[in-house]
Amino acid sequence: TDATDVEFGDYQAKLVSNSLMYLGIDKLPEKKKKKHTVYGYKANRAWTPTKHKTKYPTEEKERALIQIPVIQLIMKGIGIRQFEIQALEADDLISILTYKIMELDEDCEVYIFSADRDFYQLLQYPQVKIIKSTKQGKLEYAQLEEIQAKFGIEFEDWTKFRAWTGDSTDNIQHLMKVGPVTARKMLAAGLDPSIQDVDELSSHAKEKFARYFLPHGIEKMWQSVHNNYKLCELVTDPASSLLSSEVKDRLSKALRDVKSPSDFKRNKAVNTTEAYRKLTFVLAQYELASILARRDELWNIP
Repeated sequence: TDATDVEFGDYQAKLVSNSLMYLGIDKLPEKKKKKHTVYGYKANRAWTPTKHKTKYPTEEKERALIQIPVIQLIMKGIGIRQFEIQALEADDLISILTYKIMELDEDCEVYIFSADRDFYQLLQYPQVKIIKSTKQGKLEYAQLEEIQAKFGIEFEDWTKFRAWTGDSTDNIQHLMKVGPVTARKMLAAGLDPSIQDVDELSSHAKEKFARYFLPHGIEKMWQSVHNNYKLCELVTDPASSLLSSEVKDRLSKALRDVKSPSDFKRNKAVNTTEAYRKLTFVLAQYELASILARRDELWNIP
């Protein structure tokens, strides 16, 4: 199937489905039907008790679905620019925006706050800083040297290494019995996941690691390995062949007015007394006490 003829999300789903061949699974598990709940009076209040529902969702996804619109509302209220492209993964969108900023100003620093290890690919650029977590109120940054030392690989092999070891958070499977140690041996032997044609691989390497490709064999399994590599590799080009024409068009419209790094910064036009009052009201309405206490810091984001 030509990737340009389908939505990127569908194409990615196909890659994930193919990658499940690692475990001998031919199809994705069936999705459970969602239960329809009728919400009553003031059910938007998280603390409102009901007979059949807990006070606040315990599942992370359900909690995020409640929190994300609120965060978007707050960001819009203080003039923080937001980008959202239908059928485009958030990590790929962030990667595309990062390249766009560096293209406009090669000395401009870009900060990405995410625990997604796919972003480690961008650490090859000194302008990119990745905040992976916070600890006791301090920001923790991903360090290129620490990553290389921890995983025992050269940085240029990071995406290839990830293709072998997989990532459960991204639903990227790995070969059974293949962990970091075996993955490093495979890379050293020349089993490079970025190579699409299995015939280009070393015959000696294919024979040496043949047992890891049972029961299908490397000839049939290699496409899944290569698909894993493409799933792990970030899209950085708005004109990538992986993107559908619809997504490319949406990206073009979103980036049309971005002519300098300053266009990514906060819109100071909303810096009014009325907007500050509304921000305070929203934070109080959703009982975001910790943010409410520091709303001046939030308001003064450059």
